[in-house]
Amino acid sequence: MRYLLPIIGLLALSCGGGKSSTPTSPTPVTAQVAGVWGYTATVTSASGGECLASAFQTAVGFRSSGTIQIQQNGSSLSATTTEDGSGASCSYTGTAGANSLALNLVSCTASDAIGVMCTNGSRRDVRIVTGGVNATVSGGSMSGTQAETYNVLTTFGSPVGIATFNSSFSATKR
Repeated sequence: MRYLLPIIGLLALSCGGGKSSTPTSPTPVTAQVAGVWGYTATVTSASGGECLASAFQTAVGFRSSGTIQIQQNGSSLSATTTEDGSGASCSYTGTAGANSLALNLVSCTASDAIGVMCTNGSRRDVRIVTGGVNATVSGGSMSGTQAETYNVLTTFGSPVGIATFNSSFSATKR
């Protein structure tokens, strides 16, 4: 038994002495996107909209521009966009990846349209429901897509349709 204990001790030392030799994962790299960016978005498609569908189709090709202010804590993002033309402002939360970002709409000001006249004489309210931006980041530029979905309602608040707008999106850090 006396000889067995030193042999067990030597075996333990030859196996790393009880220390873990598990390799550690490399720290993931996150794109650094905090700051002020100038953006442009061009509507590439519009669908739905009930009696406003033909009017919404005329938005295809419309280009908007503005600023996006991004705050970053690790991979967590919060952002505020302000459109140059209307001054409309939207808030987003999201995440940054190694070379990407994803933002989801939280709220907007001046994004709803109330009492819009249809070609048949009916009036509709149009209210934003969801929106998001997905972009690939490369240094001081990003490009990707933006999508927004709106409820189309009677002026009494009854839902009658949904409208979706898709846009190409690009931004340059200022």
